[in-house]
Amino acid sequence: MGMGFAFSTVLAADAPTLWAHATSIKGINRELSPLRMSAPADLRGPDGLDRLLPRVPGQGLFVSWVTLLGVIPLDRHVFGLDRIVPNEGFWERSRTALMRDWRHVRTLEPVVGGTRLTDQVWFESRVPGLDRLLAGLYRGVFRKRHAVLRRLFGAVEAPTDQPSGP
Repeated sequence: MGMGFAFSTVLAADAPTLWAHATSIKGINRELSPLRMSAPADLRGPDGLDRLLPRVPGQGLFVSWVTLLGVIPLDRHVFGLDRIVPNEGFWERSRTALMRDWRHVRTLEPVVGGTRLTDQVWFESRVPGLDRLLAGLYRGVFRKRHAVLRRLFGAVEAPTDQPSGP
């Protein structure tokens, strides 16, 4: 069946600044804390996910463990990207131990006074009924991510939260 949602916030920063944050493992983990995402050593530098640009879109690019406090494993994530455009956005399509399909699209759109950062998420679990149970948890994670972004970069406009499809 699957479920989805979207969050959008206008931040008081330019797209290159937000891109550098959003594509670094350090930035991702700062947004996710106390959750953490692991990554291969070659993706932990300042170029972050930009290092994935020459790889084949849609392939499983690396395996990441999502953990609580860096210790308690919560999910195994086979990370894939359909598309990545520096300073504009990425289109992640992955699968996890819990999710048959996980899609996360993050876009950056320059607007007056800053940049609109939008996260669209759609997922389909491997277990019937699990989507509804996890939907609130995932929404909470992204609500918190946008709160962290507002704290780090300042907000120009109040965030929006809405349902979203694949």
